[in-house]
Amino acid sequence: MDSLFNKIWHIIEKPFGIIGSLCSILSIVVICVVDKDAAWWALGALCVSLLLFLIALLRVLDKLLERNSNKEDHVCISSFVNYKTEDGDNIEFESYKLIQVKCAVMQFFNVGYKWSGLHQPDCSSDLQDIELTKSSEDSNCYDNAKLRLKTPALYNQTTVIHFKARMNDVDKVSEPKVELCVKYPIEYIQITVSLGYKASDYNAPAVLKRIKLNSDLPSDYTNVDSVPFDPIHKQYQYRLINPEPGYFYKLVWER
Repeated sequence: MDSLFNKIWHIIEKPFGIIGSLCSILSIVVICVVDKDAAWWALGALCVSLLLFLIALLRVLDKLLERNSNKEDHVCISSFVNYKTEDGDNIEFESYKLIQVKCAVMQFFNVGYKWSGLHQPDCSSDLQDIELTKSSEDSNCYDNAKLRLKTPALYNQTTVIHFKARMNDVDKVSEPKVELCVKYPIEYIQITVSLGYKASDYNAPAVLKRIKLNSDLPSDYTNVDSVPFDPIHKQYQYRLINPEPGYFYKLVWER
């Protein structure tokens, strides 16, 4: 993780560079026109003032904005999750998150995802740049995608995070589910599962389950709700409004 100084400097280095260039030009002009000793004293005072201002700015931001070790660097306000497959073999998973930044400067965002199929997904984003992806060998842990924001977001700004993964499940190994980790309060989550390959008479409901984040037993899942299938649009859709944090929420349906 970048230090606070590097984060702030990445934002202000260009304005300070411009100011420094203007000061250099101004000093040359002043030296050529007025008393040299007075010009050097004035230039020195200006440079010291700029340096003190920068130090004070960094110290204030360090105290007020930099997050504590046990806090998140953002608050997620809402999340929209789409799972779509037209043939049952090729799957597209897509999520949009509206977040509010709670650190001094956010340049990267980590997205956790878990794919239980045999073939590695193709990850991308329409709004950010994929910095890297990391797969976990532990089936109980999430994989990770690191997204680079094209424009760094400052404290209390809101921004939208987009993540997309294309998966191939021709082996029919993956579990038909959408699973979300809710660690902290969130106002709204919408899950849409589109299954274009389902027969016209298919109407089996999906089941929303949840389990404590620190639970090690799959049997600890409890049923929360039954979700009917929309045969016209061939999809499940479910909304979680202010879901209780501290749980994995999982929507499961018949393959």
